[in-house]
Amino acid sequence: MRRGVYTDLAGCNLFRRQPPPGANPAPAAASAAAQPTATWRGRVLDAVTRQPLPRARLQLRGAGPATAVALAADGTFAFPGQPGFPYAAQAELAGYLAADSLYTLPAGPSVQDILLRPLAVGATTALDKVQFEQGQAALLSSSFAALDQLAALLAQNPGMTIELRGHTDNVGDPQKNVTLSEQRVAAVKTYLVNHGVAAERISGKGLGGAEPRASNEREETRKLNRRVEFRVTGVAR
Repeated sequence: MRRGVYTDLAGCNLFRRQPPPGANPAPAAASAAAQPTATWRGRVLDAVTRQPLPRARLQLRGAGPATAVALAADGTFAFPGQPGFPYAAQAELAGYLAADSLYTLPAGPSVQDILLRPLAVGATTALDKVQFEQGQAALLSSSFAALDQLAALLAQNPGMTIELRGHTDNVGDPQKNVTLSEQRVAAVKTYLVNHGVAAERISGKGLGGAEPRASNEREETRKLNRRVEFRVTGVAR
């Protein structure tokens, strides 16, 4: 008697022969080649003293959600990823300005430290991810994450006060640019106050195009001048 499996499909008897005992099964399809990997190694350090900051909170984000990365006692970390892919790093610690940077991993191991600047009166940080409607003071939704991060920094450091400083390029009427920069500063302050920051901790100034940080000759550099910054004005403990 032949050994096999019989099934009935649309009234037809079908026969599938089973392999004899001990026979090797058909080889499976070859698996896809392993993807190349890279490892980001580094330390979270004080930008002034270069001392490790093992208590800092570090998150790295690739294509998926952010991943919390543990720091060793000497502030070191190791994070596996894909070469050629950009990873966003966010590091924060009470008493320091939060660091938000982008790093593209090369193939193989690489070393790139993350520096946190201590809170100090006069320290100025550009909110490069804060953007507005063209020629207006309405915040784009893409700005909210950066502003939430600033609100969190102020919450972590209740003795910290800041001055918001609005800037434009040199295109158009200078006085209108000053007015626009003042309106944008007001929009940022309103957002922060609505997210729990006391209004008296925030002052503001619109400077128009008076303090460019790049050339106004070309659009590629002129756009760098359209920005809002915050300057630390107090760090009472």
